[in-house]
Amino acid sequence: VIKWYVSRILEDQADNKIDKIVTIATPYRGSLKAVEALLPGARNFFGLEAQKAMRRASRTLPGVYQLLPSWGKAVVNKYSSEPVDIFNKDAWQKNLIEKLEKRYGKDFFQEMLNDARSFTDDINKEYKPEIEQRFYYVYGVGSETWKEVKVDPERGNRFEFDKAVEDKEGDGTVHTESSVVNAAERFKDTKKPIELGGQHAEMPNHGAVQDYIVSLFSKSEYLKTFESKI
Repeated sequence: VIKWYVSRILEDQADNKIDKIVTIATPYRGSLKAVEALLPGARNFFGLEAQKAMRRASRTLPGVYQLLPSWGKAVVNKYSSEPVDIFNKDAWQKNLIEKLEKRYGKDFFQEMLNDARSFTDDINKEYKPEIEQRFYYVYGVGSETWKEVKVDPERGNRFEFDKAVEDKEGDGTVHTESSVVNAAERFKDTKKPIELGGQHAEMPNHGAVQDYIVSLFSKSEYLKTFESKI
């Protein structure tokens, strides 16, 4: 939301109106958990324990579609390893398409995907360097996090979540491929991202995260010292 606000609402005024922006485990390029939510259903997503109830709710919410992963190889063809365009409904499981068309109409699913693609394109736009330098990224590492899921076109585009490629470069929900925009350029000099172990939902309540953010917005010499020691 803040990135959309800066790029679409403030536009050229952002340089005068924004001092610093801190994001915590933010899925700029989405999460594979959003794909899971639309297909088998992810437990306890949006506070719903039952997978069936969660799945039905997720399929009608634009925000879930806007969280679809957009980094290079988040979803790939099982046989060619080429990236799959998940913003095209034909890339999805056939049974999902049939269910959505029957319940909500023929154009519903593709319209939701089109909206998500537009939103994602906006979020991934680069800022001017002077704006980009105002962003501070806090993200988690050390938890097994999905990085890639394969699709089997010979089985009706079945998504193989049970064989998902994962590593510990994430917080269990958001991979670092998603949580830091333009990382190589952003941190090439002295500024570094703050890396913290722990699960995604716990990040805002992490004491070190809170102290670090306070330090960024404070003129306290003590907090400046604390920031340098994190």
